[in-house]
Amino acid sequence: MLGWLKRTLTITLDVDWIYRVLFTRLAAHAERVIGRGMAAGERLCVAAGRALAGPIRSLLGTQGLFARTWATGSMALGMMVFLLALLMSYYLAR
Repeated sequence: MLGWLKRTLTITLDVDWIYRVLFTRLAAHAERVIGRGMAAGERLCVAAGRALAGPIRSLLGTQGLFARTWATGSMALGMMVFLLALLMSYYLAR
């Protein structure tokens, strides 16, 4: 093995540069891009939440439409419409 350690006049390529420098730079760039995308997505979700808060509160709040008591017949009709839509979507998907 000592013969392999002797100095020779050859070109040595340092491939460790790829994972030490290049991959580190690529990871930093990807982190910046993903961070910007996540920040934009967060701003979009917050804006959508603020825009939808009023209508959702009017439906689900203490005085909202779904907070009221409903008759049993209304619920049965709602379920029949839902099942009809489900069957129609199954039939049309074939």
